[in-house]
Amino acid sequence: MGVALLIYPLSVSLLAKVMTGQVYYECLEIGDVLWSADITAEEDAMVAYAEEVDTLPFHVHPEAAKSSRCGQIVASAGYIIGLWYKMMHDVRSQRPMAFLGTLQWQIRFVSPLYPGDRLRLKHTILGKREASNPDHGLAISMHEIFNQNDECVMWVEVTDLVARH
Repeated sequence: MGVALLIYPLSVSLLAKVMTGQVYYECLEIGDVLWSADITAEEDAMVAYAEEVDTLPFHVHPEAAKSSRCGQIVASAGYIIGLWYKMMHDVRSQRPMAFLGTLQWQIRFVSPLYPGDRLRLKHTILGKREASNPDHGLAISMHEIFNQNDECVMWVEVTDLVARH
């Protein structure tokens, strides 16, 4: 956790809250940003996933993918979502939020994900809303996956249920 905090700057107030334990609804600050560690999209894993779940030719066959719009194998949406989950858990380990569950996702796939792309997740708190239960609050965040060229591959607006302290 210390290395991630040095690499990915946090506001002083958020740093103090993370150091003392879980971040509750009241402590979330609009505009706070955390970054995940980099991960690489491995071609073997992309193809293995697609062979099992999403067998479109441009996900599994390099020769067929050459004649596709992208000209090479691209990751399926499900594979990208799996990488997002992995990076999201990295971010949540940096900010151990008093997370109770996710209520809504709004997903947009922006750019193709190619084998060998290096990815990182930017997590930004966009807003907060009261929940009907006074023990909870709603946190709205934007999760953006960027490749090594700083192109957005996918974004997800997430509404999470967070415990109050």
